[in-house]
Amino acid sequence: MKAFYTGMKSEQITIINISISELKAIIKEAIESQIVSLNERDCIDNEKLLLTRKDVAQLLNISLPTLTKYVKKGLVPAHRLGSRILFNKIEVLNSMNKVQKNDLLNLNI
Repeated sequence: MKAFYTGMKSEQITIINISISELKAIIKEAIESQIVSLNERDCIDNEKLLLTRKDVAQLLNISLPTLTKYVKKGLVPAHRLGSRILFNKIEVLNSMNKVQKNDLLNLNI
């Protein structure tokens, strides 16, 4: 049996007897819950990710002048924040999916 204490942030320290396997289980559970929390936060962050013009051009593998044309035609949604133009990653990817679907529908086969 090893001694284990809780309440590191509080002013009290409680010492309990705990086996090594129980301590490992507690640590494993705490780490797993933190990993799940981080993964959920990453998913939320990715959905809200704002990109610059350069980022979007690289994402779509196009030049900056082509991106400007796409924005003017309304093919790629852009948002102005002060003097900056930013793009929501999910909106950009969804708009490109719509463009690809429309191109497939307009093919004369």
